[in-house]
Amino acid sequence: MNPHRSLFALLVLGALVACEPPVVHPVSFYEKAPEKRTATIDGVKITVVRQMGNGYVAWGGGKESDQWAQYKQRRAIELVSGCLVHDVVSKKTDPVYYAFVQCD
Repeated sequence: MNPHRSLFALLVLGALVACEPPVVHPVSFYEKAPEKRTATIDGVKITVVRQMGNGYVAWGGGKESDQWAQYKQRRAIELVSGCLVHDVVSKKTDPVYYAFVQCD
């Protein structure tokens, strides 16, 4: 087999795996995480758990569809991680706010 074809096939496979969206689990899955931390924003506790790499999940702070609750969850991730959120994965109706941070 041509070594260039093998290398190309590995690169394509790596790109496909890297583009696969992360799995967002229900809150009950994250509740058991030993690295769970909380941040208090406006007197409300938001729970944050670090995921693989630079991914974080947060929940709490009000109704999942409430933009103010989502802002608090985003801010909690930034406080816990010490970095800024640069990409949000979750949908408005998800109880878990999943985002990636970027540290400078």
